Amino acid sequence: MRSVTPHQLIEFVLAEQRENEKQQRLYKLLSDEAMSHLGRAITGLMVTRADKSSLTFECKHNESRIRPGSHVVLSAIEHGRLTGEVTAVEEAGRILRITLSRSPDDVFVGPWTLVELDRDFTPLIVQSIKKLQPGQAGWSFFRWLAEDGAIPSMKKVTKANERKNAVERIVSEFPFSVDDSQRLAFEACVNEPSILGIQGPPGTGKTNLLAMVAEVLSRLGRRVLILAPTHQAVNNALSAIRSSFPSRRLVKVGNALRRESLSDDVECQLLKNAVRQDSSRTGSEQIIGMTFLSALQHLAVQSSGLAPNVVLIDEAGQLPFCQGICAGLFGAGSTLLFGDDQQMPPVFNSELSSSPLATSLFARLRQSHPGSVLMLNTSYRLNGPICNFIAESFYGGAGNVVSADSARHRRLKLPVGTSSTTALTVHSALECEESLIWIRSEDNGSQQLNLAEADAVAKLVSTAIKSGIPSDQQAIVTPYRRQAAAIRRLIQYEIGSGVDLPIVDTVERVQGLTVELVAISMCVTDPEYASETASFIFSPNRLNVAVSRARTKVVIFASESILEALPTEYSGLVAMKKFQKALLAIDARMAISQN
Repeated sequence: MRSVTPHQLIEFVLAEQRENEKQQRLYKLLSDEAMSHLGRAITGLMVTRADKSSLTFECKHNESRIRPGSHVVLSAIEHGRLTGEVTAVEEAGRILRITLSRSPDDVFVGPWTLVELDRDFTPLIVQSIKKLQPGQAGWSFFRWLAEDGAIPSMKKVTKANERKNAVERIVSEFPFSVDDSQRLAFEACVNEPSILGIQGPPGTGKTNLLAMVAEVLSRLGRRVLILAPTHQAVNNALSAIRSSFPSRRLVKVGNALRRESLSDDVECQLLKNAVRQDSSRTGSEQIIGMTFLSALQHLAVQSSGLAPNVVLIDEAGQLPFCQGICAGLFGAGSTLLFGDDQQMPPVFNSELSSSPLATSLFARLRQSHPGSVLMLNTSYRLNGPICNFIAESFYGGAGNVVSADSARHRRLKLPVGTSSTTALTVHSALECEESLIWIRSEDNGSQQLNLAEADAVAKLVSTAIKSGIPSDQQAIVTPYRRQAAAIRRLIQYEIGSGVDLPIVDTVERVQGLTVELVAISMCVTDPEYASETASFIFSPNRLNVAVSRARTKVVIFASESILEALPTEYSGLVAMKKFQKALLAIDARMAISQN
């Protein structure tokens, strides 16, 4: 591992900013239709309701990546521009509610065009990195991860009996059983090491373990701060604590609009109010959660008065190293990382993706101190065949991750069974005992839209729904938003308007989901296009996340022609070889021709 200086980190962050600015200039040259195809705009929006500070819009189709919390600009010919934040997306994206930055004098019904705004956090990140100076707060943490040969300090464990008793009480109160790998990681975290990583492969209970660690440390009198790269991840962590330890006081720092999946009784507050309440309380401490960028703003750059003893960073495998290296500025004596660098990584501009700095905080910890990473090894989600596939393909071999006894023999069962008119391909995929199926799509030269494959996916999913598998127990994953939109429309046609649609989206939007059946539409059948986009479509991390959403069955729609791709970049070649190995691991008994 090569050593890194704060100056090099700043140069990398500024290079990211320059690439992003070039991308933004390019976007300004594109038409609204082109931006819509890129998933960054929605056209033809009509106002259906106008309140004092918000508008509700409806559109025919939404193929965008825009979600609650997105900052957007609305424009209409001869009616100027409005800015705001998306607060709700409903009806498969056709209904959007937007809170406006200012209330218009008159409301034009439409049509409006909505474009997503990218927020630039470069000044905040650079300002934080500049605070990393010898002898100052955060310098030791920086050295452990940035300098070759720097060893995290070993702290003497105090009050060992008190910690041991606290662990036993939490384990006895916890609503789920605690396996050996969880117990080992739990005890290691409770000793408050300077830095420690907990790797949680799919379904191994990483978030539940985080909840246990947060609760026990809070009972031991520590001020616990929970951070994550996204609001969703913060909300999930706080909700896990609320579910297992309902009496614990929890506070989410941030906008009340960003409450998706957050328990209703968890307050959203300004940090100054949370700190004031914390300092006035006696007895049990409250646990505070916020995004990592919010922590940089309020704890690293500004002085909020919050002084955590322990920082827990969830989804640290998605936190960019150049941000995460600043975690020492928060002043905690112990920083615990929860994540999995074999699942979704941070997103970097393609021009910089080959840089050694284009990595996550969790991956950097593994590179610099592999002995400081403990892996959970029992999946309570994946059945035996899916777990073995995941272990072999992404975790170094069968046995490194095993299916729990309660999950190992689980198989997809159709409550009703397929009808006599069901296509043989669909019947075979759903009715057979195999848990992983490869349906070979026809070679038709498709790139980001493959209507033949979309139709085949829709028939499989609609048949599963009619056979008794609920929509909320299915997920359809595809690399492209245009393909996702086509699949949604075709499923709706198959099942009618009175039935809820399953989630159909890109892999970024299904991480954290658990369902019975996953269908993966690879979409691309053009080998040349596959070669050009190999690092993206063949990403092992993306395939890992997509497959591991399923408890009992995964059906992959992919053309054999994409295995003929010849990536020009080394990273794309490596990704394709891993994908090829994983796909071919599905033997002939589980490979079916689409026709």
